[in-house]
Order: sequence, then C-alpha cells, then structure tokens
Amino acid sequence: MSATLSLAAWTRSLNELLAGLGRPVRKAAALLSLAVALARHCHAGRVACAAPSNAAPASTRRRLERMLGNPRLDADAVTEALVRGFAAAWPAGRRWVLIVDETDRDDRVRSLQVLLAYKHRAVPLACRAYRPDRGRGIVRRVTGLLALVRRNLPDDAHVTVLA
Repeated sequence: MSATLSLAAWTRSLNELLAGLGRPVRKAAALLSLAVALARHCHAGRVACAAPSNAAPASTRRRLERMLGNPRLDADAVTEALVRGFAAAWPAGRRWVLIVDETDRDDRVRSLQVLLAYKHRAVPLACRAYRPDRGRGIVRRVTGLLALVRRNLPDDAHVTVLA
C-alpha cells in the first residue's frame, strides 16, 4: 500500500476515533501520526521528510508545527477519545497494564507519558511535555495523567500500573 493510500485509510480511522475534533485538526493529526510511524523517529525534520505530502519538507514541518501549536487542539480530548477507542475494542476482563515513563530530553524539556502495554509494545495514551523547573511536582503530574486515562476506562477495568 502506498503512503498516500495509507494516509487516506489512517485519516478515515482517525475521523471515527476523534470525531469531536475539527476536520482540519483530524487531517493534520493523521498526517503527523503516520509520518512519525513512517520516519520511526520524532524529530520534526525527519518526520516532515517522511510525511506523504506534495509539499516541500520545510513546508510540511511548519504545517505540523502549526497544528501542534493550535489552541483548538485539545490534548485531553484526544487522549480521552483514544482511551475510549481502545476500551471499546479491549476484551472484557482483560487486564490493562499501564506504564508511566518520564524522559529527560535535555535540561529544558521533560516528557511524562502513560502508555498501554500491548503485544510487547508500549502504545502512548497520554503525555505531557514540561520544563523541569516549572510548576507541579512529579506526583501531581502522574496522578493527573492517570486520572485522565482512568475517566475513560470501563468501570470494570482491571488495571496494573508500572512506574
């Protein structure tokens, strides 16, 4: 399947999963997520080069950066929709193994993630990037992300958290 066909199929899937978001945001999210998967990397330059687009990589990079900086992109709404989508497909009674991971990029940026363990992979469900010298401590950040994920799990979900 060509990258353009993959993008079309992935966009259709995201349109169902993220129906509450605007169409331009869903389209840009589909392009970004597929480009990250194709690039097997998260650096903007590599992602832009891997994106199935007729635009120049520099233009694609700016487009993706504008999407990420868009105030209408509600990260919590995306997280909630993603978790609900997994919950709908998850077999009843199957244990949810959530992994909490904090990564230092450098002295200026850290990333905190809640990931779902699935078939020897870690699927990101919720994440936050933050400056290490700002605001809340790690415990409040972790509990906030876990609460966001928990609100969208089925009531009878059996959850194990690895931190």
